[in-house]
Amino acid sequence: MSADLEQRLGAMGVMNAGAYAGKFAEDEWTWEALVECGDEKLDALVKRVGMKEGSALTFTGKVREAREQARLEPAAPSNDAHQSVRVHGAAARETDGTVCFAEGCRWLYGFGEGVDYPEAASYLKRGAQLGHALSAAHLASILMEGRGVRGNPKAAQLEATMWAMRSCDAMGLHDEASRGDAGARLALGLLLQAGIGCEMNQALAVNHFRAAAMAGDAVAMNCLAGAVEEGLAQVDEPEATAADWYRKAAEAGVAQAQSNYGLALMQGKGVPKDEKGAVDWFVRAADQGDPDVQNWLGLCYQDGRCGVLIDDAEAARWYMRAADSGDADAQAELGAAYKEGRGVERDDEKALDYFMTAADAGSQAALDELRNRGLTA
Repeated sequence: MSADLEQRLGAMGVMNAGAYAGKFAEDEWTWEALVECGDEKLDALVKRVGMKEGSALTFTGKVREAREQARLEPAAPSNDAHQSVRVHGAAARETDGTVCFAEGCRWLYGFGEGVDYPEAASYLKRGAQLGHALSAAHLASILMEGRGVRGNPKAAQLEATMWAMRSCDAMGLHDEASRGDAGARLALGLLLQAGIGCEMNQALAVNHFRAAAMAGDAVAMNCLAGAVEEGLAQVDEPEATAADWYRKAAEAGVAQAQSNYGLALMQGKGVPKDEKGAVDWFVRAADQGDPDVQNWLGLCYQDGRCGVLIDDAEAARWYMRAADSGDADAQAELGAAYKEGRGVERDDEKALDYFMTAADAGSQAALDELRNRGLTA
């Protein structure tokens, strides 16, 4: 693994290729894993290994070229349905399933430190491999949603079902939940809510979410609030109840709850309308890496929504962050910004790159733009 990286670095003309390759290999980083990294993660890794500026520019440029090439080329068929998540870095060396679960949840839900779905998936898969039931259940949930996965979505869903069934049958998730463990009840609720590896049962899922939330589990609070909002849990004053649970989870640092509570404040749903307060919560969630909220903030600054002043440069900055995280809508918006020179220097080549990337991810706006340019049927 280190030899392959050393050879690649040397071919790029990077000085001290062996030393840098060794540092990457210490955390189990292969060339393939580096290519799959987002730009922010890649830049952080380059800084961590201490790569000199000139070498760093060459290296990151080559990695990004390889990433773009991989995007343009059709994926090779795989006979392995269980490789939707690659275990890498420190996760690959961890031998304690409980530690893996804690780290996985930290990256999955944020808790004030930032969201990184591939990192979360890596830790949760390692925990699942070590026989940790809660890791396996949370892994199944994000695999089914397609977060932090690579390759064929159907393969990810098959793997989700496998881990869900293992967590319940071989790893004892039901037993832990029946003993009243809040984390196990949350995990079982996630599986029941989506019907992963078991028959869907929304009422039972809500019961598990409520028990875990009452025991202080912040993620369960967010899940319970969502269930209340969707009418799946019968309570007095549902809008106010949902908003209150979102607030508690948001204050605990759950990124998704921060955006949900911001939305409640923006709409005045269950709480007095407060657009400034809403933006504050949106920024908290966006700073943790939530691409949906980053894209929403871009729209706010682009159109002057939610009480903010129009600022094209700030809109482009948020679009860039969301686009780097793979958000197709943000990629399309950023393409339009480069096309029009709105908040960024006009650059039709960059605009086309973003439109093509967004179109590949399913953005209708990007597909329409390419069709108008005569680049697609």
